[in-house]
Amino acid sequence: HRPVTTSGWPSRLILIVLLVLSLLVRGAWVLYQAQERQGSEQLGRISVDIGDTHTYIEPVEALIHGEGYTPDYRMPGVGAPYFIFRQFWNAGTARDAYVVLQLLLSATSVVLLALLAFKATGKVRVFYAVYALYLVSTYTSLYNATIGSDSLAVSAIIIHLYLLEIGLSQQRKTFLVGAGFFFAGQRASFSI
Repeated sequence: HRPVTTSGWPSRLILIVLLVLSLLVRGAWVLYQAQERQGSEQLGRISVDIGDTHTYIEPVEALIHGEGYTPDYRMPGVGAPYFIFRQFWNAGTARDAYVVLQLLLSATSVVLLALLAFKATGKVRVFYAVYALYLVSTYTSLYNATIGSDSLAVSAIIIHLYLLEIGLSQQRKTFLVGAGFFFAGQRASFSI
């Protein structure tokens, strides 16, 4: 079974342009939210609080300060990237780095979801329709500026499915390992 994209479509140039567009659109939404939620809701320069953000952050901060880890029934996958970022930066910068990570994964998942739709249908129109609809979808992009499971888990599911499809169709073990990594990350960050 050969992948549909071996026909040369979409070209790398198209994918790069669409990825940059995704970064710009989703990034603009993050900056808009950061501007609108200045004050106590703003945790860093671009990261914002949506009400339950502290339930993801406080257990990690307690662990860093030697007070143990009590996650308040939250999945540890959300706090894991934040914990890693806190090893290098202060809390505000680590929260912003987390938002940048989510933004990169979210923008990438827009392109990968469109590619999956193209691989499933072989139709260019479907590719662009899925790309456009998911690009403007506020369900996940609304949460890119926050620390929580919504954006991270959805991006991880899409990336997992894309890597799984490539791994199975091309029989490439490295893609299957990557698919497993993103599946585990999704499962650790959001219990569906």
